Amino acid sequence: MPALFARVTKSPGLVHLAIPVVLVLLVLTASNNDYWIFLLTSAAVAYVLTASFNIVFGYAGLFSMASIAFYGIGAYASVYAELHWGWSFWLATPFGVLVAAAIGAIVIMPVSHLRDIFLAIATLAFAVAVSEIIAQWTSVTGGTGGIYAITPPSSGELTFVGGSVSFLWLCVAIVWAVVELTWRISRSAYGRKLVTLRETPNALAGSGIDAGKLRISVFALSSGLAGLAGSMYAHFQLTISPEAFSFDRLIQLLLATVLGGAGTFLGPILGVIALVAMAEIGVHLGRAENLVYGLAVVVLMSVGRQGIVGMVKSLVSARRRTPGPRSDQPAAAPPEPIPVDEQPQASLEIRDVSVQFGGVRAVHGVSLRVDPGRVVGLVGPNGAGKTSLFNAVTGEVASTSGEVLLSGETLDRHRPDAVRRAGIARTFQLPTLVPHLTLLENVMVGGEIRSKAGLARQMVYGGATRRDDADHRAEALHLLNELGIGHRADGRAAEQPYGVQRLAEIARNLMLRPSVLLLDEPGAGLTTEEREELRAVLKRLRERGLATLLIDHNIAFVAQASDHLAVMAQGELIVEGEPADVLAHNRVIEAYLGSAGGARV
Repeated sequence: MPALFARVTKSPGLVHLAIPVVLVLLVLTASNNDYWIFLLTSAAVAYVLTASFNIVFGYAGLFSMASIAFYGIGAYASVYAELHWGWSFWLATPFGVLVAAAIGAIVIMPVSHLRDIFLAIATLAFAVAVSEIIAQWTSVTGGTGGIYAITPPSSGELTFVGGSVSFLWLCVAIVWAVVELTWRISRSAYGRKLVTLRETPNALAGSGIDAGKLRISVFALSSGLAGLAGSMYAHFQLTISPEAFSFDRLIQLLLATVLGGAGTFLGPILGVIALVAMAEIGVHLGRAENLVYGLAVVVLMSVGRQGIVGMVKSLVSARRRTPGPRSDQPAAAPPEPIPVDEQPQASLEIRDVSVQFGGVRAVHGVSLRVDPGRVVGLVGPNGAGKTSLFNAVTGEVASTSGEVLLSGETLDRHRPDAVRRAGIARTFQLPTLVPHLTLLENVMVGGEIRSKAGLARQMVYGGATRRDDADHRAEALHLLNELGIGHRADGRAAEQPYGVQRLAEIARNLMLRPSVLLLDEPGAGLTTEEREELRAVLKRLRERGLATLLIDHNIAFVAQASDHLAVMAQGELIVEGEPADVLAHNRVIEAYLGSAGGARV
């Protein structure tokens, strides 16, 4: 089982072949048994609904409690179009999907900045409102009595009646399409961006990606899939009422996602199988479903926090860690360098920038210039305002006065992602890598601002997206090799040494192809050897023609790595010039030591 799991999740051809084969075999096996037909049809509807929630919660980390509401919206919208406008199922179902997706996009817009429990509360309020609307809007929904005698789908002389094997074939075709879509998302740049949104949202803005648009797109996608599940359910039962979209269904949805493994391709499939199996066991034990659910959750969460998928992954990892014969063959040589476009060059000019937080003046009237091919070091005691100045330049905080110019043009600093797209990249005091992605995938995220394929095409992982991926993968590997960590490209970021994470973050910033790079404490926590490697990297950045602004508490390291040195104290720039001259200046000595042998300036 673990070996099969590893092959299925890593082999595209096997996935494309195995899923339809398994689905067809299931239908053929159940075709003469009405109970199994009913069970498999219910599972198909549950899978589509669970997949919709897994995309928004599992991949993107957005705890939406509104999925059950969009499930109901899709059901009622499709049925309304059939009953009142005379549309067929084949038009009414896409209409229900579009209505659910559009409402989902509208709902998330004002609350897209919320995280975790706050987003859950906002979406729960929406779900409660929809439940009340369904119960009260009698002319559209039938009120508490619901809608009966729904027309089953048909094509020519063939009618797909809910509960029949023909309707099961229809549901299997839909499931196949949804499985294919979720598999493509899991492998695509879109999927990497969703995982980044979940794990390290700051890295999105740091890579020039608009997180707000990403949230809206994934919420619309998830809502549309939930609407599709709702239309499937309505035409399966041929009747709908408010009870079908109650919070009991929401609890089952959460269970299936968590049990299977949130944020994984196989999670919804395994979760629904587990849920159906537990329901059957509960029935045979005398209506003890809740007891079975509870015990299963406790066991799975204690053994593997990522549900069934997490348990199997743990078994696969354990088998791979089993000691085997050692190879004395040398490591493979790194690939030949891949040409990168000519480095864009621009000068950064900071003019009289000030930053104030309430009554605290963090930065006051700082002016500084960084030219292409130059490394300017910025040092100062703790609390001098260095990072606040960085944040003002890159849009993380708003400056109270002053301006930032890039090659003489005033920079709009309202949004960090816009600053990155303009050509200014930066690192942070702590690495902002995505723990669950490999180093290579982390660096590839930085290339997204140059992707030719938009979000919609990335979702389906078409030819343009695959070409973008191939280009980004080649360039990212080249950068990792250039920084001396290419041999770690396929290792997960969370498992890498701190120094390697630092270099990988620099590589991701270089993927932006910036003209200016701001490095905030890149040497913090590094060993002497790692710091020397970093100094060599800074030399290569200079040779690339980047304008580099460097902050670090190790003054000797900054002085050796910089062409020009500036010192801040108490929010002000007190002196700048040649590193040796600056370090010997009385005001610098006083700023660090509090006195300069009695000298006062």
